[in-house]
Amino acid sequence: MLGTRCPAVNGDVPVDAWSVTISRAVPDGSWRARRVCVNMFTVCVEKRFSAVHRVRFVDGTVEPAHGHDWMVRAYFARVELDAAGMVIDFGEAQAGLRDAVTRLHHTDLNTNEVLHGLNPTAEVVAKYVFDELAARGLVSIRRVEVTEAPGCVAMFEPIASPAPPAMRDPRAD
Repeated sequence: MLGTRCPAVNGDVPVDAWSVTISRAVPDGSWRARRVCVNMFTVCVEKRFSAVHRVRFVDGTVEPAHGHDWMVRAYFARVELDAAGMVIDFGEAQAGLRDAVTRLHHTDLNTNEVLHGLNPTAEVVAKYVFDELAARGLVSIRRVEVTEAPGCVAMFEPIASPAPPAMRDPRAD
C-alpha cells in the first residue's frame, strides 16, 4: 500500500516491493525525503518460439546466421487485485503472448517486418513483445524477459518518469 514504510533494513528494498522516494518542502524551506514501498502482485506467462537471426555489431561486422529456441516471459503486475482476485486472467495473458510470439516463430528475424528492420537482438525482441502486449490493452504488463540461449537473458521494463517539477528540489537544477 502506498505510504507504508518499507520494512527493509538500512534502506534496502525487499524483493517483493517497488521503492519510491518522495521529496517535499517543509516549512523551514529544506527538503525531506522518505522512502515508501508499493507491494505488488505479479504473475508470469511464458512461451517458446524458434527463429534465426544475424546480429550486427557496432563495428559493422555481422555474425553468421544462426537459430535459437527462444523463451519469452511476460510479467504482469498490480498493486491491488481485481474483483475476481487476479492480476490478469492467465488465459488473456497467454493469448496476448501467443499472438506476439507467433509472428516471430519460424522466421528470420532480420527480415521479419514486425521488427521494422531493427537489429534483431534479444533486447529488441523483448521491447517488441512488450509493445504488442501493451497495444492489446493489457495495461498490467510490467516486464518482458527474452532468453536467447541458456544464461543469456534480456529484459525490457519501462521505468517511472522523473518526479514532476513541483516534487524536485529546485537547488538540484
